[in-house]
Amino acid sequence: MKRNNITKNDILKNIQKRKGLPISYIEKIFDNTFFVIKKGLLKNGIFKISGFGTFKVLFKNQRIGMNPKTKVKYQISKRKVVIFSPSKIIKKKSMNINNHHYKTIGEAAEEIGLISKKNKKPNTHTLRFWEKHFKQIKPKILSGNRRYYSNKDIEYLKLIFILLKNKGFTINGAKKALNDPSLKLDGHSFSSVNKKNIKHSIKTKAEKIKRIIDKIKSTK
Repeated sequence: MKRNNITKNDILKNIQKRKGLPISYIEKIFDNTFFVIKKGLLKNGIFKISGFGTFKVLFKNQRIGMNPKTKVKYQISKRKVVIFSPSKIIKKKSMNINNHHYKTIGEAAEEIGLISKKNKKPNTHTLRFWEKHFKQIKPKILSGNRRYYSNKDIEYLKLIFILLKNKGFTINGAKKALNDPSLKLDGHSFSSVNKKNIKHSIKTKAEKIKRIIDKIKSTK
């Protein structure tokens, strides 16, 4: 995958375009900012910027690496590296891709109305359970096993909620409903889906298969 690396010059020009400040002035602020970060890392091994993220020094042991092009193995010596972990705010903003807003597992549970009767909190355990059984739910999973659900995921969760909670479907019955291409599972026609529809659809398919088999047998 192609990586779009950003240079120092790119950042300076971007700030100049947005704020109209001289490049020389912006560069001084930029250099001083990273000087403070570097000083903090050298002294404490960690530097945190509230609302932005944390820079941290890690020690990596000696290991064997491989050139991806030549496949030649070589030894990588032990070394120190600096890693950056973005804050929750930055992570959530980065999940806003092409105006498709992502929601946390708690927000997703609240939106579909999956609230615990005991403590009135979002029932996130149920969402995790559904995720294992329904292949349509594909949240983005980041470090720390944090889940972010797209608008499409939310729509599927709403459908699953209706089938299981309102229509009385079993897990397997709901799976068949979601996987059946003959049923239009959208916001306009989904309210008409019920067990009778599913049974009729399965029966129809079974009859078609039987007719095909009988036809094959008769041609022998």
